[in-house]
This record gives sequence, C-alpha cells and structure tokens, in this order.
Amino acid sequence: MEPIKIPFDISILSPFHIGTGDEVDPLSMVFRNDRAYRLQQLEYIRYLLQAHKAELERVMASQDIKAMHRFFHQHFDPEMKNTWSFSYPVTTQVAADYVTKMNEASNQGLIKAFIRSQVSLQPFIPGSSIKGSVRTAILSSLNGNGRDWNSFDKHADQNHQARLLKYFKNDTGKADITLDPFKFIKFADIPFSNDWISVRKVEVINPPAEKPRDPGLRHQLQGGRPLKEEAIPVYMELGLSAKETRTLSSELSILITDNNNQGIMSILPKGKDSLPEFIKMIKDYYQGQFAKEENIYNRFLNGKAVYDVLKAHFQAIEAKKNECMIRIGYGSGQNYCTYASMNYAPKSRKMVSHLPLGWFKLSFRLS
Repeated sequence: MEPIKIPFDISILSPFHIGTGDEVDPLSMVFRNDRAYRLQQLEYIRYLLQAHKAELERVMASQDIKAMHRFFHQHFDPEMKNTWSFSYPVTTQVAADYVTKMNEASNQGLIKAFIRSQVSLQPFIPGSSIKGSVRTAILSSLNGNGRDWNSFDKHADQNHQARLLKYFKNDTGKADITLDPFKFIKFADIPFSNDWISVRKVEVINPPAEKPRDPGLRHQLQGGRPLKEEAIPVYMELGLSAKETRTLSSELSILITDNNNQGIMSILPKGKDSLPEFIKMIKDYYQGQFAKEENIYNRFLNGKAVYDVLKAHFQAIEAKKNECMIRIGYGSGQNYCTYASMNYAPKSRKMVSHLPLGWFKLSFRLS
C-alpha cells in the first residue's frame, strides 16, 4: 500500500539542544570575532607546521594541554578556509568568557555538541526525536489518568506500552515489536542552517523553594558568602529562535501495510481521517504538562513573563484541529524524555536567559 504523506511545519518557540553525547574540546573549536569555528584538525596542524613549526613543536613537547589550547586559539586565521569546516555566531560575552576560562587549570572547556549530518556537517532536528515526543503523548493518552505501574522496571514498562499499543501477544506473553504501530510512522529529519546555532552557557538550576527556608539556615555563611541555590554552568550548542518565529517544513509518513494491525487501528482507526483526533491527543498531553509547570515558572526570576508567552501559543492553537505543541531535546526534564506519565516532577531544569529549552509548534497540512 502507498504510504499516507502529510506535510507539516515545525515552528521553533524556544532554544533547543539535540545532542549525540559528544563534546567539542578547545583543540576542535576556536572563537574569533564573535564566531565559533569548527576546525579540520589535520589541515589546521599542517598549516601550523608550515607557519609556526618551531613554536608548535615547543608547545607539543611541553605536554601542557592548556598551552596547546591557547596556541590553537592564538594562531587561528579564518582566512585559511581549508582549516575549518563551518562557523556560526556566538555572543561577545560567551566568547570572551570561554577564552578566559582556557587559562583555568580546572576548566576543560568542553562544549556539548549538537547533532549533525556526518556528510554535510549540517545540524538537523531528528525525525526520531519528534516521533519520540509524539509517542510519549499518545501513550499517555491511551493510558488514561489514575493508572500506575512500576515505571522503574524496564520490562514492565515495555510490556505496558505494548498492551496500550496493541502489540503485546497474550499467547506468548511477550511484546511483538514488529507490530509496534510507531514502526509504521515516520517523521523526516529536518536540516537547518549552521547560523541558527550558537554556543550558550546553560545553567542547570532548581527553582527557589515554595516555602522560605528556615531563617537560621538562610543566613548561614559559607566562606564569608551567603548560601545560594545550586547553579551548574554548562556550555552547549543551541538552536536559537529569532525575534520572529522560525519555521521549517517536513513530512510525516504513515505506512499502513496491514488493515488488521491492531495498534494502527487503535490510534488511527479511520486512517488519515483520524489525524485530527491523533493531533488532539498530542495537544492535550503537552497542554497538561505545561499547565502543571505554571507554579514552577512563577518561582523563577522573570518566569511569569516566559510562562505567559508560551501560554499564548497554546491558546492560539486551542481551536485548531491541525496544530499542537511538543517538547523535545536536552533539558526538557525526564517527563519529556521518557514515558513516565505518573511522575510530574522533573529532577532538574535547564534554562537559557530564563527560557525553557525545547518547545516547538507542529502545524499539519491535512487538506
């Protein structure tokens, strides 16, 4: 059977990070004139051997990694275009802060890398990340409220998902993964420009407590300074939204190879005609997740303003049958990364300039 293909647009509403777990070190990236340059290391070393051979050999012989970092930065020339693969803008403050920290013995200068095509080195939003976000919403909707299971037991969780999506085989007592309906649903990868990327310092922070701490504890001093909420700075490559909303286009494909597939029939009983109900399940789930966080947003500095902006996006799509909100990427909190619908208390928050990471709007072209 021919797959059902539905074009859609994805609008970026807040900064986002989708990584591979890799980290870029200072021997792979340099900053110059408020731009970050990813080095082609072999070509760059060839250039250094030609232009600064004696100094390079002296630094290498010292086995001082910080001296090597500084040497790479000091002698970089953006006009030597064969020595770097791509570049993108960074803020003056972040560039200066990063270079300054190169002199600190304890600082490794690592940057969490954004996922890129291995061929073009272009960043992209993986279709699998979108599908994972959608799957979480659909599973939560099918699960309903008030039903719990041992979400810490991997096998129990997998079997529960299989029952909800109708690919659990009662005769064998096992999930038949080949019948998982989401194997027949595919979101295409979405590439975008390197100039949409920037390095930012992200703070992993906890919101202030709802109730003030004991006054005796609050005024304790440590090293002569008042105790503060924990804040851990992390450098990472982020996709950034501009003042105007940035929008990319892609495609959803649904291949219904067997009309007797119970999983597909449970979530799309009328095929393409069931997409408005499918979209509504996604919309309702993320509306519910967002509403649960209102109190948390309000406890952050400037959090109310951020909450109101995102809330306006939810209100704008409320009556639209073809639009929904999703959240994907690093820093979304454990609720958005794994299916654990009974746990609404993410362990940490990752914010950039008081903006939560990873909010997008999906607009499907159903007609």
